[in-house]
Amino acid sequence: MCTRRWIWKRGKAEAALIALDPRTGEILAFVGGRSYNQSQYDRAILSRRQPGSVFKPFVYLTAFEQAAKTGRTDVTPASITNDEQETFEFDDQVWTPENYEHEYDGPITFRRALAHSRNLGTIHVAQAAGYDNVAALWKKLGVGTAPKAYPSIALGVFEATPYEIATAYTLFPNGGTIRPLKHIQRITSGGKDVTKRDNSSPCEVARPDTTFLVTNMMRSVLNEGTAASARGMGFTLDAAGKTGTTNDLRDAWFVGFTPELLTHADRARRTREPALPGARGHYVHRHRRRDGQARRPALPENHHRGVPLGHRAAGALRPPSIGTRRDGLKAVPYVRPAPSARLKGSRPSGRASQNRLEAVPCGSSDPFRSPERLALHIINS
Repeated sequence: MCTRRWIWKRGKAEAALIALDPRTGEILAFVGGRSYNQSQYDRAILSRRQPGSVFKPFVYLTAFEQAAKTGRTDVTPASITNDEQETFEFDDQVWTPENYEHEYDGPITFRRALAHSRNLGTIHVAQAAGYDNVAALWKKLGVGTAPKAYPSIALGVFEATPYEIATAYTLFPNGGTIRPLKHIQRITSGGKDVTKRDNSSPCEVARPDTTFLVTNMMRSVLNEGTAASARGMGFTLDAAGKTGTTNDLRDAWFVGFTPELLTHADRARRTREPALPGARGHYVHRHRRRDGQARRPALPENHHRGVPLGHRAAGALRPPSIGTRRDGLKAVPYVRPAPSARLKGSRPSGRASQNRLEAVPCGSSDPFRSPERLALHIINS
């Protein structure tokens, strides 16, 4: 408690949060900072920071897109990438990236590399797909400025705002179609509707089947990867997402989504001190979801049409395990929840769309009912 009060007085931590309906792009909650009285700077829209590992799903999406264009069928979530340290030379410059805590797994599947946010494994995926193709995909999204096609692009070493990252992530729950965010529904003056017509429209950026593969891989981020602690804290909905931090841990990002809710949380320090000991943005995301989301639908599986069963089900290394079941004439993947992910008194379920255990009920004393308190919690936790 004393530490939290000290942080509040010194004002070292800042946060931004955007929650939206990915189906329509309508913004449901928007927090630009910890205190409007202390600073009117809107970090959700104006603050340009390195997205870091939050960008990695777009690297794997590029790899699947390139494989589909060339007719390759051997690039799947179970494909192997090399997670070993290497020095890269580009434009007469030398770059030797490292993994967090200098841990390297050697040969590793795409799924595990993304779930555990392995830097070297992801860089080698970008290298095989083409750095220029990774940059071209981000440019095609139409958010922010296009990054340079350097090896460091695989680790999100360019600048973007939380608003831009949240917009880009609408691609995944919409099966390859990006939806512009909407912050105004209607403006009336004197009883008349004077709202200007919104000319923005959804834009198809990637194939539904390749987007499905990356979304399925991002499920593993919560089930077994860098955001797995959210499961241990009681978050049981079928969801996907990605954590991200910068080199000096000054910035910590998390973007997570269900079909009905996408939340972006960003926490940053003004000083050189780490923003937090580990990427815990998913902690706020979990509480943002907890209120009223217990019986919401799971991530859609209607985007796997044309994706071979081996592509969809491959790559799960540990529980929750991926299996198959018969759905008419098609075999589709399902998830067997690990015992450690179940709440006391809950029932195990079959397929992923039914893998939603009862969430912890929220009473009137729930401190996470308002977005302002959410932002305050991510700052002080």
